[in-house]
Amino acid sequence: MVVTARASGVYVATIRDAVTGAVKSRRRYRNKVCNAGLGVLMGWLNLENPTLTPIYGAVGTGSGTPAATNTALFAELARVQLSYNYRSTATTTLDFFFTTSQGNGTLTEAGVFLGASGTSGSGSLLSHALITQVKNNTETLTLEIAVTLVPV
Repeated sequence: MVVTARASGVYVATIRDAVTGAVKSRRRYRNKVCNAGLGVLMGWLNLENPTLTPIYGAVGTGSGTPAATNTALFAELARVQLSYNYRSTATTTLDFFFTTSQGNGTLTEAGVFLGASGTSGSGSLLSHALITQVKNNTETLTLEIAVTLVPV
């Protein structure tokens, strides 16, 4: 029996004022699911016992076009460990919180890494997206990605 599914994802980047908590901007971005992270997930389903955790979200300042073959961000600036997650049937949502001292600058890309550490480039890239966000040290950023498996 062959089961065919397509993986897709959507990032939501929310910038808030660090003092008041007021939302300053909220934008949605499409992503590219990457072979490296997908291979780790398929290995897990095949009982190969790969390392899925810890999971990290990263932002960067690089330029280029995300591709399934990417294994890293173009120019990673900052990464944080998963802060919250939940699942609804075929969709898992992962939240990453960047404080006022993390990820400041003109952000142009984001990604999710499985089996990663706090070291830039570690882990298997599951998802890569182009974003357009400017964040400074008076703001926080919540990066949320919803990953969905859809039967085809």
